[in-house]
Amino acid sequence: MKYCPLCNKEFPEGDVCDVDGATLVRAPMDAELQPGQVLKGSYRIEERLAAGGMGVVYRATQITLERPVAVKTLLPHLVSTASMVQRFFQEAKLASQLNHPNVVSIIDFGNTEDGHFFMVMEYLEGQSLKDLVPISEGLPVDRALELIEQVCAGVGAAHRRGLVHRDLKPDNIFVTGGRGEVERVKVLDFGIARTVEDGANTRLTQSGMLMGTPAFIAPEQIEESAAADARSDIYALGAVLCFLLTGCKPYEGDTPPSILAKQLFDGPEIDASLSEKHPRLSEVVLKAMQRDPDDRYQSTDEMLAALAEAADNADPGASSAVSLAESVAKGGQSGVSTTASPRGSADRVVLNRFKLLGAVAAALTLLPMGVWGWRASQSDMAVDQRGRSSGSGRGGEDASGEIRVGMSAAFSGPSRELGRGMQVGIETHFREINEAGGLAGRELRLIALDDAYSPGRTVANMTDLLEQHDVFAILGNVGTPTAEVALPLVMQQDVPFIAPFTGAALLRLDPPTPQVFHFRASYAEETRAIIRHFVETRGVAPDRIGVFAQDDSFGDEGYSGVVEALRSRGHSGEVPRLGYRRNTIDVRAAVQGVLQQFPDLEAIVIVATYRSAAAFIRDLEDAGRDLVFANLSFVGSRALAEELRELGPGYADGVVVTQVVPHYESTLVGVERYRAQLRRYFPAESPGFVSLEGYLAARLFVEMLRHSLEAGGGRLDREIFLESFAEVGEVDLGIGERLSFSSDDHQGSSRVWGTHLDSDASYRDLGL
Repeated sequence: MKYCPLCNKEFPEGDVCDVDGATLVRAPMDAELQPGQVLKGSYRIEERLAAGGMGVVYRATQITLERPVAVKTLLPHLVSTASMVQRFFQEAKLASQLNHPNVVSIIDFGNTEDGHFFMVMEYLEGQSLKDLVPISEGLPVDRALELIEQVCAGVGAAHRRGLVHRDLKPDNIFVTGGRGEVERVKVLDFGIARTVEDGANTRLTQSGMLMGTPAFIAPEQIEESAAADARSDIYALGAVLCFLLTGCKPYEGDTPPSILAKQLFDGPEIDASLSEKHPRLSEVVLKAMQRDPDDRYQSTDEMLAALAEAADNADPGASSAVSLAESVAKGGQSGVSTTASPRGSADRVVLNRFKLLGAVAAALTLLPMGVWGWRASQSDMAVDQRGRSSGSGRGGEDASGEIRVGMSAAFSGPSRELGRGMQVGIETHFREINEAGGLAGRELRLIALDDAYSPGRTVANMTDLLEQHDVFAILGNVGTPTAEVALPLVMQQDVPFIAPFTGAALLRLDPPTPQVFHFRASYAEETRAIIRHFVETRGVAPDRIGVFAQDDSFGDEGYSGVVEALRSRGHSGEVPRLGYRRNTIDVRAAVQGVLQQFPDLEAIVIVATYRSAAAFIRDLEDAGRDLVFANLSFVGSRALAEELRELGPGYADGVVVTQVVPHYESTLVGVERYRAQLRRYFPAESPGFVSLEGYLAARLFVEMLRHSLEAGGGRLDREIFLESFAEVGEVDLGIGERLSFSSDDHQGSSRVWGTHLDSDASYRDLGL
């Protein structure tokens, strides 16, 4: 006789329960999985990693793809407890509904006939926030904001699907990253999550049973666990932010009951130094942790907007290099650290790298599993004092022959995916070159600094790159307002400024600025392609086209391009412009402007970053407006697709995005090479338009660097490098057309490719 582990119904024959589809079990298993054992013919167990109060975690291999995965199973003594089995499958079902880069991915789940209940997850390398943050010290402000923004993004994705996590805490937030990995936050452990709409999971919450973790659990969860909604997670996010900034919990006590009592009757214990040094951030923590849910931020978007505003008024502390293999912390703590000396000091950066290999295990409070693994440390890089290289026009090279290249971009804030994508692409080609022996024996090193898409921080970063790090060139900077303030600095010091991620006219003067060379088409060329598509292909009248644009020089550039393109078609009327403030996602005024002031619009050109663009599209779709949306390439294509996909079916369908590179799935030889190298050096990264542009920009830079080294007899010289760029003529990167440069034309490509999203938020080619 077999029985169903979920409903306990018995079956004399058959393999699957006809009630809930679970695999029928003959008898509860009494042993753990062993290395070599294969689950469902697909997952081969390699080793046992850890065990907790609820289950065991293994490293395994997904046989068909030969990729590592993490497998979690229930402990043997729990498989006969129906509520534990139900809770285990509840976690798998809820988490598998989410497809977001900041939420751990559930690949598969189920049970075997011999009684093993398993969940297959992506295998992560890194550490939890609990291990990352120095106790009683916290992280630098810019570092803390970068992390909490990603946590908010993941939690917000869950909320949009109607899921409340209910147990957010540093233990359940994992930061991936080791050598060769791009750092990313992952929200884990949906074991006590519930749906808001129907309360279907409340039956698993026993009366009087506390669900959550003292110091991070919201007061309403203490009083009645089933009362939790999305605002309960907002409370926990405030507590996590407090921990990131101070290294302390917002409530401390000798016992859990004493902590819970403080949460019910007292306010959070905010460190005095936090209130003094960063009052705006302290206010964000306090508002998020208000006792009454109505007094908190009502959504993660609202909290993110408050964080962005507070960040503009916060002192980020010492500027720190953002490395693909390094996270910022204090020296001597577990984790990876970068300690930067005050600006102007002769002391250099010391990098201590620690790699933690582990698997992810979801957990219930009071039945903890946690995040497990082993830590190996290696202090393998120390950069000593370096003076500026001698010789006019040189720089960027030290005694070892390493060629230093600088980059300032957003690695935190709403535009962080743009900076990260460019960095991934550049690093991919630099590693490809270094592994092949470098350039004339010299290795390439990218020094990437976070400006959070803020011009003020860009100025500080550029000063560090040019004066302290003495970089040879600036490559792949992201943004128009940030380029606007960087340009005078590179011109003053005659430093090459190569392939910025912007199509702004201010960098495309006639005659061209000697230090600036572009890979990509201009915004004017992108907007002309969009207007041509709207008018000629879609049949939209010019007076029915509007612009949603960021309120800064980027937005001005895009809007001017649209106006110019419409003027060339004889349209002399006003072109409606709706706006929003940079580094926010507050698009309410713009949406109301479309609905009330310009109700006859049929198509809108979006000149924005991905999160703001997605919010704008969502709100207008929800208002019932049937509009055609087209975005400039700067939006961040993959990030936009992920945002729209998380909103649900229908939001992405038909959204147009212009591109300045071919489709990343193209069979063009240059694109195939990019995909192959990305798989090699960043196997966890998916191909995308932004990282492809970064890769091609790096190839262009290296090709010109190779020419200049040959022309200079092996000497690294900025003047020779710029001359080589202006005289090279054509460059073939294998993307279907050659790039062309001359002394009068510093823009390599004017080609604009068209793409549009389908209902699944996947990009398809669109003829422009």
